[in-house]
Amino acid sequence: MLKAFVIEPKSRGKLCCKECDLTYTHRDYGILYDAGKLMYIKYKKTTYCNICLPKVAASTKETAIKLVGVDGKTKTMKFWYNGE
Repeated sequence: MLKAFVIEPKSRGKLCCKECDLTYTHRDYGILYDAGKLMYIKYKKTTYCNICLPKVAASTKETAIKLVGVDGKTKTMKFWYNGE
């Protein structure tokens, strides 16, 4: 099972998804994160948004990701691998 870490919003700087180039300041990301609309996730030293991470992870042919939250709690994110 793959392991990834949710990025905590900070007071300065920007975050950008490597796959889709979705970019937000940490301030704006914090607002979206608190509303449950967006998560940036660190996977293999690279930042992805919550939409792109399953696509990237599926290319490894895994079916689940162990997601470690900012509070240290873990959740399992399961997804479908379509064989492409």
